[in-house]
Amino acid sequence: MNFEIRVAKKFDAKSLSSLNSRWQGERMDEDTKKKYGFLSASFSEDDFKILISHEEVVVTTYGNLIVGYYLINNYVDTEKFRLGKSIVQKIKNDNKILSGCKVGLGAQVLIEIDYRGKNLTNKMLNLLCKNVSHKYDYLYSTINKNNIQSIKSNLRNGWKIVEEDETLFFVFLQTKDYLLNSKKLER
Repeated sequence: MNFEIRVAKKFDAKSLSSLNSRWQGERMDEDTKKKYGFLSASFSEDDFKILISHEEVVVTTYGNLIVGYYLINNYVDTEKFRLGKSIVQKIKNDNKILSGCKVGLGAQVLIEIDYRGKNLTNKMLNLLCKNVSHKYDYLYSTINKNNIQSIKSNLRNGWKIVEEDETLFFVFLQTKDYLLNSKKLER
């Protein structure tokens, strides 16, 4: 059986919400979080339906099972969304990115443990960037400084730390540069 990487469909929303819920950091002990990573932004089934309707969620399936996803959130009003908007504005005001750039907020990636190490993160990010590069110059996310797995994965995939506070790194990925670099790697 092979992996399929595709844009999420509305019928995926329930499975995505369940997957998101299982990986919330508040439900995990510290050792598990350090070893496997964790999520801090929670999305309901209805939230996923909204994000899917804007074609900003990519999934990896193995058979009928969703084993991973990559999303950006410019449409669901969460605490992380509001923080993202203010951080992006600050970074634009500080001239760390051009003020006219369009930014896709709140990128989040998850791959179930048994399916890691198969380059799925990069493949999902590639499809997500292809899907949204006409709308966004950059993708933005936060990474908790205690989430070692996420830090390693994001930096390996081309994300750049632009700012930080006591607990978070604020990271950006330039969508078109990412796509150009991924094409070079495919050759």
